[in-house]
Amino acid sequence: MNDTTTAKNALFRKANKARKRVMIARDVLLQLASHTFRPTKGTYVYAEFRTPKKGTEQVCDVLSSMTRCEVCGIGALFLGAIGVADNYTLADAGGDSENYALVPGSIRIREYLEQWFSVETIKNVEVAFELWGWSEEGSAGAFARDVSGSTERLRLIMENIVANKGEFRYDRAPVLLNGQWTTPGFRRKGFRKPKGE
Repeated sequence: MNDTTTAKNALFRKANKARKRVMIARDVLLQLASHTFRPTKGTYVYAEFRTPKKGTEQVCDVLSSMTRCEVCGIGALFLGAIGVADNYTLADAGGDSENYALVPGSIRIREYLEQWFSVETIKNVEVAFELWGWSEEGSAGAFARDVSGSTERLRLIMENIVANKGEFRYDRAPVLLNGQWTTPGFRRKGFRKPKGE
């Protein structure tokens, strides 16, 4: 475990539940900006490693050795939570002694996230990211229906969680301002739009 991770873990342990959700969402935004993963509809988490990893290794310690990583909305929250909580091994994700990939199932991801997020919030993040029910006005699926690109949609969902103090408020939809989607109440610091979107 590196010093940055250790410092994040200490802050995370001291935070209340709402602050922990904000910290998780901020970590997702950092990972998104650094291209740690590629937001992809229909994929919870799929990550490949350059070399095999042991089941006892912490997932946060092996993220930098990924050659490919795709996530959906709750998959991104999962990696964000691992980034700040650092309490998840490859074996916890269902891996064994020789892991060339991280592919935790949806049940493992949901159970891990339920330490901080309600079942309803997890469902709404998934619905908003995947655009399920996008035609139903006022639904989570309609949250960012006019936003093209999974990366931009994921950014807006995470910014919404930060701006609303740890709650995903899909009724507070993003706004198109000067040709760019923005999140009401979110102060944008250092986020660069990923190439290709």
